[in-house]
Amino acid sequence: MTTEIVTGIDGRQYELEYEGTLSPEDRNEVLLGLGCSTCANKQSIQSAGSIQTLGTCNTTRKIYGVDTTISLTSVPTGTGPTFTVQFKKDGVNIGTPITTSPYTYNYTILSTDAGLTGTTYNFTATVSDSCAGSVPVTDPGCPVTIYNVLSTPVITGPTSAIVGTGVTFTCSALTGGSGSGYAYQWKKGGVNISGATSSTYSIVSVVTGDAGSYTVEVSNATSGQTKLSAAQVLSISCATIGVGLTVA
Repeated sequence: MTTEIVTGIDGRQYELEYEGTLSPEDRNEVLLGLGCSTCANKQSIQSAGSIQTLGTCNTTRKIYGVDTTISLTSVPTGTGPTFTVQFKKDGVNIGTPITTSPYTYNYTILSTDAGLTGTTYNFTATVSDSCAGSVPVTDPGCPVTIYNVLSTPVITGPTSAIVGTGVTFTCSALTGGSGSGYAYQWKKGGVNISGATSSTYSIVSVVTGDAGSYTVEVSNATSGQTKLSAAQVLSISCATIGVGLTVA
């Protein structure tokens, strides 16, 4: 029989008796249990796991102006015996503490929240265990950024023109997205027009080959949104030539 004086996790000394040899793993398990009868380890929480939003962990998500439900999941690791997970939005508790696996909470971001376009919410999970004195651990979090829905561009301009005259198409004023930083790409028959990247597109002198279907694609890099306009069809005709005939 071997007797040792050891220190438990509560800082008190205990007399440990055992027969034969005690493996490092067994010794550690015994030491972790000393002084805390209801838990295995005062320092049991190794990490708060991960928060997943829409299947992606710790990645900024852009959510547009519609009611959107995100699923928050934390996967604590450690020796337990039980965990409690409290989800938070910007440090404020949301929902009630979850004490059974899976540690998942569904939170709905309302369409009305999109009035604060560009706002980022940070969702975190604070994990604690049932051992008295254990220190809760907070996940680094998952930021979710919301933006208003980018409006669909509308083209204004002529639907017909005469050979040799000029035409100008204009993209309507836009709303939504990040509120600025719109990029334009005009297309003819669905194919990009080289150099046509402003809010207007002009042809100085049309030819019959300019007849066709025109659209404009608008993107907003900050919010990650892209919208395509409806087509504006342009027809081209030749100028009418008048012939005067005088009979004497």
